[in-house]
Amino acid sequence: MSSASAAAPPAAAADPHLAGQAQAQGGLEAGTSLRSESPPKPGKLRYITSQEAAQIDEVLMSPDGGAFSIDQLMELAGLSCAQTVHACYPPTQFPNVLVAAGPGNQGGDGLVAARHLSHFGYTVSVWYPKEGKTELFKRLKKQLQNLRVSFLEVDEFEDGLEGSDVVLDTIFGFSFKGEPREPFREPLEALKNESRMEFEARRKVPPIVSVDIPSGWDVDTGNPSGKFFTPQVLVSLTAPKKGVRAFTLSQDPSTVPLAAGSSSVSSSTDKGILDEADAVRKARDLARQTGRHFLGGRFIPDDVEEKFSLALPSYPADDQIVDVTGWTEMSVEEAKEKVEEEAKESLLVAEARAKAARGAAPAV
Repeated sequence: MSSASAAAPPAAAADPHLAGQAQAQGGLEAGTSLRSESPPKPGKLRYITSQEAAQIDEVLMSPDGGAFSIDQLMELAGLSCAQTVHACYPPTQFPNVLVAAGPGNQGGDGLVAARHLSHFGYTVSVWYPKEGKTELFKRLKKQLQNLRVSFLEVDEFEDGLEGSDVVLDTIFGFSFKGEPREPFREPLEALKNESRMEFEARRKVPPIVSVDIPSGWDVDTGNPSGKFFTPQVLVSLTAPKKGVRAFTLSQDPSTVPLAAGSSSVSSSTDKGILDEADAVRKARDLARQTGRHFLGGRFIPDDVEEKFSLALPSYPADDQIVDVTGWTEMSVEEAKEKVEEEAKESLLVAEARAKAARGAAPAV
């Protein structure tokens, strides 16, 4: 603990949550992510329907197709979710994460992400009111209990919300249909009804990172009525879904704020913790603006990409996510053409390598 934090004046203690953030701020540089820089030049993405998403999952898990097991896909998806949280909300400024998990595979992604986030240095709480019934879900929960991750009671969602700096929404996935029912209806209303929370708790709803499709949204049509919350950050898995086109296309990348880690928050203690708390408030206000979109799914085989004409972007370095903020929609025809061109290029490269290898082989 820094000397300034230890000597926090009474005024700073009026909001212990902010004081805790300021103490955790430490050195901003250590928590700044390279992905916190300005989004790359926008390109184009193909958006898929719920039916296509289900078909892709079926192929990925088919023994004769992708040959992935469900736990492998959850692990890869959960890691992508955790990396997205860290890219936008590093633990130096946003140390407390609330993971809201549903009973299905989407919730399993959240449990995996919670484990990674704990290892990344966050204090993680999990709201998991309806647990999955299979052995896999029991193991995922046990792994978190081994890390002393706290599980909230069903009626403690709003308490967890008030104590968090960022929320990871993994309640409903692309297979969800209909209206949300309890115990999920009221929490989704709480994420939307931030004016009530601000009045009662004197703070705003923390920034939300949604996975694949914000909970409550229709996978194909989105949230046209505005009934449900809009997250600040979205990570699409495998390929973005039709229902999130408005979230992405409504954003001008030149106006999308940098992630919290790249803001000009100073950890200087020259003016004491009050200045630090004010800086954290500004960082949180900046981070609550909407518009960051990432794609996760660096595991799609080439033949699956070609079969469904996904035309996926390239992933940078060893990252499991790629920033697609502000990218526009690609038609199916454009995607097919792009996939065919890339397949031809890959074939030419393979032939050139084979020819070079034959030329380098020693004469017999």
